[in-house]
Amino acid sequence: MFRRTLSYLIFLPLLLLSNSSGNSAPRAAQSVPEGFNPGPDIITGDVGEFGGLEQFGSSGSQVGLGVSTTSCNIGNVPVGFFAMPQTNHPAIPHNLYRMSGGSGNNDRFEQIGQSWVKHAFGADEANVCSTCNAGGAPLYLGVGCSDTYANFQNADADGLGSRALMNPFTGVFQSTAMNHAGHVHTGTSHRILVEGSDLNTTLNPGATYYAEVQYISSDEYAWCQSNSGQCNMYNNASYRRYNVAGTTNFTFTEVGSVVRMSPAVNAWTGATVNPIEPEPGVDGRAFIAYKVTGPVAGVWHYEYAIYNMNLDRAIQFFTVPLGCGIAVSNLGFHAPPNHPGFPNDGTLGDAGFSNAAWSSTQTASALSWSSQTFAQNQNANAIRWGTLYNFRFDADQPPQATNAMIGFFKTGSPVLVAIQGPTCNAPPPPTPTPFPPGTAQAINLSTRMRVENGDNVAIGGFIITGTAAKHVLLRAVGPTLVQTGVTNALPDPVMELHGPGGFATITNDNWRDDPAQEAAITATGIAPASNLEAAIDATLNPGPYTAIVSSTNHNIGVGLVELYDLSQSATAKLGNISTRAFVSTGGDIVIAGFILGSHSDADRIVVRGIGPSLTAAGVPNALADPTLELRDGNGALLVANNNWQDNPAQGAELTAAGLAPTNNLESGIAATLPAGSYTALLSGVNNGTGVGLVEVYDRGGP
Repeated sequence: MFRRTLSYLIFLPLLLLSNSSGNSAPRAAQSVPEGFNPGPDIITGDVGEFGGLEQFGSSGSQVGLGVSTTSCNIGNVPVGFFAMPQTNHPAIPHNLYRMSGGSGNNDRFEQIGQSWVKHAFGADEANVCSTCNAGGAPLYLGVGCSDTYANFQNADADGLGSRALMNPFTGVFQSTAMNHAGHVHTGTSHRILVEGSDLNTTLNPGATYYAEVQYISSDEYAWCQSNSGQCNMYNNASYRRYNVAGTTNFTFTEVGSVVRMSPAVNAWTGATVNPIEPEPGVDGRAFIAYKVTGPVAGVWHYEYAIYNMNLDRAIQFFTVPLGCGIAVSNLGFHAPPNHPGFPNDGTLGDAGFSNAAWSSTQTASALSWSSQTFAQNQNANAIRWGTLYNFRFDADQPPQATNAMIGFFKTGSPVLVAIQGPTCNAPPPPTPTPFPPGTAQAINLSTRMRVENGDNVAIGGFIITGTAAKHVLLRAVGPTLVQTGVTNALPDPVMELHGPGGFATITNDNWRDDPAQEAAITATGIAPASNLEAAIDATLNPGPYTAIVSSTNHNIGVGLVELYDLSQSATAKLGNISTRAFVSTGGDIVIAGFILGSHSDADRIVVRGIGPSLTAAGVPNALADPTLELRDGNGALLVANNNWQDNPAQGAELTAAGLAPTNNLESGIAATLPAGSYTALLSGVNNGTGVGLVEVYDRGGP
């Protein structure tokens, strides 16, 4: 078993000479007994076999732990165990969790410690999980064979490497991933790092503890890529319960047997656990666990834990929907301590990952937590692989099924995941609107479109007419569109506001970047629900303005650009509002919603769909033949138009208004409409695509 410590000196020359560099491909399947999974399949077969869980040092208020680990190969293909600097071997992270709280000491499940990864070397041929088919050691862990590290081996700092240096889904890391040059180890360095207060039995009466181990091998991913459906990267974690004794120095006693092929979050009594898998086969999995308790004096407690098993992109925000005046209190957040920075640890500037608590934002419609974005800080305290973060609050409404939103740190659009949240039974509004309601508006525009790069970004134009300045709010929405069923939402929109001569361009990426803007936007009552969305609060003088919406890192997706009039009483109005964007097909056509309000009389409106004439303005790939529909707030079709001269009466009114399109293939609708919400849909004839322009003109009362 841990005889490897002695035999390693014998195996080392063979390990180093057997593979010149990098990863070797998994061996072909051996002739083995039935019952093994196809391909290499390494699991954690035992936790604590040799030495259990033990404290090996301390530094300040923290302690460093080590735990014994055992791997088993339950696949029919051997698993590589080549020693560094070869990279074809498993990496082994270790975690520690605590379940506590409430009358049953099971209200919450928190991660309190994590280690760097142990880099394996030299396989044994033991029989912990099944009968070993010997013959592959020490270079390979054979079919049915097991291999054990004693706890002191897993606590040896020199044998551990930073988690930041590997991809947990592919199992790929560099040959320098265990470089300890340039730093000195303390009693906690690289071991399972835990605050002593989280173990102190006086401070944690009745709490239970769980050690979790995961074996990650690049052989499994490589096999999965060449053998469809034979992917064994999801069963590598196992856990075991431990009792703890002590207040400053700690001892640990095993309780029960190891629970194989299951992450420790499944030990949370009474919780529901749902998977988060944003891109199957491309990246790994995370899980959300939740538990609602109460009511106590009319208040329910909502507890959520997000566990990232092997999702490389990491998680950056978490949003729970609210509504109808739900009173929320006692917001909480918990995360395990990240290790300090060390030279060569793979973090930006060797600074280590941040330990900053996530910020929380509450609006009328949602409660959100978030870390900094990747663009703001590559070392931000995101939910990285092998970690579990907690979010909690109390509410005066009972739980019902709903969807939370999960946003990612490195790449990818947000996703929805089923949870229970505090929702009420208020009836839906009788008339759907194309954007969230705010204060009464004269004319507002909300256009949903596909946002691409270059000439295919979204461009919203508007003109303020009159003699006074107008207070407006502009929003660029992306991630929250997932809640409406948009699967390819723009992950991180950016907005620029350009104005007439002498106007200083305003740029915003995330609406909370500027504290003054954040306060002003929040005061409007219509702040974006996602911290990744952009917004600009401004008071603008009469003149033409242009809002440009794109995305960070040149991402593409469906976005929503919105313009709110916040000062209807001013002697000024939004006389012309328009959006230029790429018009695709299906759900990616351009959809412009606008509201007429603040008056009891009807209003004269012109809506235009422009395409061919954009070519003369230097726009490439213009929409060749636009077609336009005008619908009311209930979705009923009011008017449809392909070519603006198709209807002579309509054509005459457009001409008289001076708003006739310059190309006969372009669309135009003139209508007199009562106050209410309306939607204009711009698409291409025969599913044509290209850059188009939808415009709404307010001509005033008849």
